[in-house]
Amino acid sequence: MYGGGFLWRLLEHPAKNLIELSFIRFHVLLFHRTAAKFTVDMTVGFQVICLPTGGKQITLTFTIQSDPEKVREQYRPFLAPLYEALEAALPLAYDIIEHQGWLPTPQLFSHMVRADVKKSLDGKACPIEYDDAIRVLKMDAVSMEGLATTVDGVDFKILKGEELRPAESQAREYFYQHQTADLFTNGKIPELRSLVVLWECGAQGKTLRVSLACPKDASGNWFWCIPIPPPAEWMVVPQQDTPPANGGGDLDISKDEPGEKQV
Repeated sequence: MYGGGFLWRLLEHPAKNLIELSFIRFHVLLFHRTAAKFTVDMTVGFQVICLPTGGKQITLTFTIQSDPEKVREQYRPFLAPLYEALEAALPLAYDIIEHQGWLPTPQLFSHMVRADVKKSLDGKACPIEYDDAIRVLKMDAVSMEGLATTVDGVDFKILKGEELRPAESQAREYFYQHQTADLFTNGKIPELRSLVVLWECGAQGKTLRVSLACPKDASGNWFWCIPIPPPAEWMVVPQQDTPPANGGGDLDISKDEPGEKQV
């Protein structure tokens, strides 16, 4: 087992390939407690910690009119672990309630799911996919084990239900309106600053359904809402160069080779 000093020696040098990145991320997971003092200094004003790897961090800026699928793909490194955490928490909460003989109210069930999801995600390193930055989730302190965090400057709330409830406070109204009192000030298209992950399930915590919504106003309307697929079905398609004119791979055998005599 390597010590914390080995972790810091790794982080001092630029990552040269994906294998090295994965190796570093593995040690960050093992020694995040050792690195606690360092990460605290880096989290002032931020919720997602990007530990230095010598690589480049890519942060895209979206507007409320951006393609929803592109927005969802950008935040896949956070949404996929969130889906997995919900998927694990649902049957666990149901089993605990049943084992204890408690009254299975929706409020108790949701509270236990939120508590387990927060425990699973807080301090978790996101998968490295589109840049070299190691992002470590920091869940916000919200009453009743509410789930909220900030990823690359965008505020996320994770709520139970398949629709957005109308805002019951100025803070929620401000969140729904992407941190601004007027979305269309000076005729400019506002930046996307808020996203909501909605989750719902069937009886006994089965048939999990998760979606990503871009809120619009205090009434609970949204600009768009699209499903979040299970991680196993969420394929990552790497960008490829333009293929050769002949399709690549096989040689074109439709013509005779120079100098070859036909039979």
